[in-house]
Amino acid sequence: MRQLIRHGSAAQLLLRGLIALSGLSFTALLALVSERGITDFWTALVPAAGSLAAALWPRDLVPLSMLAYAVIAWVSVNDDARSFWTLPAAAFLLILHTGCAAAAVLPVAAPVPTQLWIRWAGRAAAVFAVTVVAWMLARVVSGVLIPGAAFILLAAALLAAAAALAHTRWVRIRVVQVSAS
Repeated sequence: MRQLIRHGSAAQLLLRGLIALSGLSFTALLALVSERGITDFWTALVPAAGSLAAALWPRDLVPLSMLAYAVIAWVSVNDDARSFWTLPAAAFLLILHTGCAAAAVLPVAAPVPTQLWIRWAGRAAAVFAVTVVAWMLARVVSGVLIPGAAFILLAAALLAAAAALAHTRWVRIRVVQVSAS
């Protein structure tokens, strides 16, 4: 932690802040869904501490244990895993995971290159688009009506298409850079 404070680049600090913010957002959502409030130890304090620890130590087992605890806590407090609240919870955990993976790739003092932001954001967008489609299929198979299903499916398809286009652009730029050197 001392190394992050003393030598961390601005981009690394921004990335760590994004990790902490997504984890704390998940914690707030978990506290809302559980109806236990923000002072409950198991649904608010433990995930909040895990989120901050994951932001500080993304290379250790902390992010994995935070994600495992988050999934177990979500399933235990949520009566229906197919509820609407599952999508924002999945998005927050995906951002936490992707941010920790990106932060673990680079040294603390290194700036985060623009291509890394684009590549990891494209991956996260593609995974979230697939998550939305899987969530919708789970709801349809169980016979639950989805209000605004056409809009949600269109948004997921656009998100997947944007991720695919960003990835294709990144690959083309990378091929040109490799062939030039």
